[in-house]
Amino acid sequence: MQLSFEHPEPQILQVILDGRLDIIGANEIDMRFNTTVSSSQEPVLIDLDKTSFMSSIGIRLLLGAAQALKRKDIYCAIVRPQKPVKEALRLSGLDQAIPVFDTLEAGIEAAT
Repeated sequence: MQLSFEHPEPQILQVILDGRLDIIGANEIDMRFNTTVSSSQEPVLIDLDKTSFMSSIGIRLLLGAAQALKRKDIYCAIVRPQKPVKEALRLSGLDQAIPVFDTLEAGIEAAT
């Protein structure tokens, strides 16, 4: 699992996850992901366009980050999930806890 960060707009942090968000992938990015996301002072968009698979540990990773941001009243959303990942978000109910947008542009608009 690869992890990178961009700013598609000033004051918005885009977190790009690339690979499989299973137990191995989550362990590879856990520390850096949680440290960066939980310390953010700007809205966070978690980009899953390059995430091909998500297990329950991946769902837990995203939920923990979103909860940490919510406690600080900082906006968090998921953008561009691939079809199987979007289905996992729906089946787990995570899409009820974290807004999910099909495009990066829609996520940016909601965050501003």
